Amino acid sequence: MSDIHSSNLDKSYIEYHPDTWDEIKNFQSLLSEWIFRGQACSSWSITNSLERTRKRVAPTLTNSQLEKNIVSRFKRGAHLVSSYTPNLDNSLEWLALIQHYGGPTRLLDFTRSFYIAAFFAVETADSDAAIWCLNPRILKKSSEVANLNLNQNTLKSEEVYNHLIDDEENLQAVIDVEPFFLNERLIRQQGLFVMPCSLNVDFETCLFGSLAGPTSKLTRADIDRVQLELGTFYENAAIIKIIIPKIIHSDIRRDLARMNVDAANLFPGIDGFARSLNFSF
Repeated sequence: MSDIHSSNLDKSYIEYHPDTWDEIKNFQSLLSEWIFRGQACSSWSITNSLERTRKRVAPTLTNSQLEKNIVSRFKRGAHLVSSYTPNLDNSLEWLALIQHYGGPTRLLDFTRSFYIAAFFAVETADSDAAIWCLNPRILKKSSEVANLNLNQNTLKSEEVYNHLIDDEENLQAVIDVEPFFLNERLIRQQGLFVMPCSLNVDFETCLFGSLAGPTSKLTRADIDRVQLELGTFYENAAIIKIIIPKIIHSDIRRDLARMNVDAANLFPGIDGFARSLNFSF
């Protein structure tokens, strides 16, 4: 076991490597009010679809240039295929609509439900998976420190979101955002988005940019020790990445199915029902 002292421990970011699903469930009970994202491979970086698309098909463009092109094209054609289109000036609503239908945006899907994030982590995983856990309170504070010059009351408003999107701020921070108009999928999945405050650097740089000190990779024993030494450890943490070993994925899927956390309930319509058949037997 590592010898950990609170004086030299970075409390902003940790990686947790549990052995069992029960350990994970016990751990998540400490993360009240946090938000979560499941990823099918623990080695994947945390990035948005805009960055992935730019690297794959438009490497000569900047993230900002690509986003402007995508949003402009979508605005011009959306009325032909959708009965609902947002106000032309509401950038967040347009990005949320593009994200909903599978287009590339700066938004990254998160959920308020740990168990829904666990479902997305293990649903199709064929290697160790991961759940990213973010503390909105700490992230909001880091955004304010990054010279947003916004108080607590105005930070959670679409005007601020649209300012960050349209004015190309160079702030290495992220904030959680939620459009005013929710679709059925967002409601079922208890969904929201995490948005980088800048497109001049990648999402992961924005996420970690406002956190001081090196990251820490702690074992389960280390975390148990830290919890004893620092009673407020989890309140001070901003980012936790839980690594889910492949060997327990079947246990997790069975337990989640008993909770009705499956594709049939998370995705409205026949597509969700069909998707659920992957594990119905």
